[in-house]
Amino acid sequence: MSTATVSNVLNGKGSFSAKTRDLVLRIAREQGYVANFATKSLRESSTKTIALLTPDVSNPFFSLLVQRVETLLYDAGYTCYICDTYNDSERIDRYLSGLTQRQVDGLVFVSGHVDVDALSLSPALPVLMLDATGGSRRRWTVSAVNDLSAIVRDNVRLLARRGCQHIATLAVYSGADTLHDDWMGLKSTLGEFGLKLDRNLADRRVFPAIDPVTSGTRKEDLLMNPQEAPLIWAVRRILANLNNTERAMNMLIKSLRQTDTNTEFLLRTAKKMQGRAASDIVEF
Repeated sequence: MSTATVSNVLNGKGSFSAKTRDLVLRIAREQGYVANFATKSLRESSTKTIALLTPDVSNPFFSLLVQRVETLLYDAGYTCYICDTYNDSERIDRYLSGLTQRQVDGLVFVSGHVDVDALSLSPALPVLMLDATGGSRRRWTVSAVNDLSAIVRDNVRLLARRGCQHIATLAVYSGADTLHDDWMGLKSTLGEFGLKLDRNLADRRVFPAIDPVTSGTRKEDLLMNPQEAPLIWAVRRILANLNNTERAMNMLIKSLRQTDTNTEFLLRTAKKMQGRAASDIVEF
């Protein structure tokens, strides 16, 4: 048996019979053969190792991404180093120093914020920014991010179609960079249903953070009770004359809490409006 055939069997390359493979592997086991990966990596210019760096491996979202990426790399024949960085620049530098010495074939930053251009990396080392922010001008840096606004839009549409009337977004971490994307996705989708959100109300913790003046649908007259529609439009005129969305929403919420039903609220408002202009009414 030639040296080339033995090498092909041990490296899983080339063509050979099952009988030849079993014979070579049996003798290798008997002789205690262990592949010298250091020599092999020098010859092939590859260590078959990839490093995954994430700011919080305990975070369910991050850990799921790490798990999926690690599985894909394992199936492709790669070994992974998983590094928990805690978004600590000193910790990242220390990890990168060790990973560079081990000559990893690439880096994957899973979420978090990383200034790749500021890191001491070989220009030829491939870097993948997976749902991570920071960007880079390096030739071998690729970014793949989630469209969070689109995700929120799809989820809100699904909930609305299923009849859900109380829909909210939740930021697990205060000050999260993704909060703006969540808000824009929620705002644009509720706008499709005639509800216009106001960020100033949300920032001031006035809920629901709906602009009562601009909200409405183009065909709402077809949805309303013919007797109630004029009263609803009168309420909007009163709110619009306040020229202050926060004041209008607070006044509306206060009045709604003082009545048991929408009909009672509208009738109460109608009585206050008798013989008066909408601009003269400062409260319901």
